[in-house]
Amino acid sequence: METGWRTWKVFEHQVKEFRQGDAWKGRRSKLKELRETLRQGPFAVQEFTRVQGSLPKVIDNPEPDTTGWYGTRCVYFDALDTDDWLIYPQDGKEDTPDA
Repeated sequence: METGWRTWKVFEHQVKEFRQGDAWKGRRSKLKELRETLRQGPFAVQEFTRVQGSLPKVIDNPEPDTTGWYGTRCVYFDALDTDDWLIYPQDGKEDTPDA
């Protein structure tokens, strides 16, 4: 993973993990709970990840994987908020019926 977390590659990885990763796929309630927990701060997210498992890897530093935060910035809000608006291919295939 790149050392900087504010890159398109990292963002795309997060969205893909939230949409297709085994721990998150099809779990809309869990994603909504994570979004609300992130607003409560790193200590609340640490408890969330203790129960639910780590978040998608962002950088080589393990702190964001368990707290959702890197320093004073949340590293998951963009991917979670944008997820509702993106059309992301499933397993490399578009979600359109065959014509």
